[in-house]
Amino acid sequence: MHDAGVGQRNGYVPTLAVEFGRKLISAVQRPSFAKMESHFKQQKAR
Repeated sequence: MHDAGVGQRNGYVPTLAVEFGRKLISAVQRPSFAKMESHFKQQKAR
């Protein structure tokens, strides 16, 4: 997710930065967007 952080620092909105970072993960290991969204919502609720 380092690349997602770089994307955000380069002016991307957080959603696009996360999607950019997610796409860099190999297709075999890449979580779906829905799984990522669910994970971040759970983390935010803590």
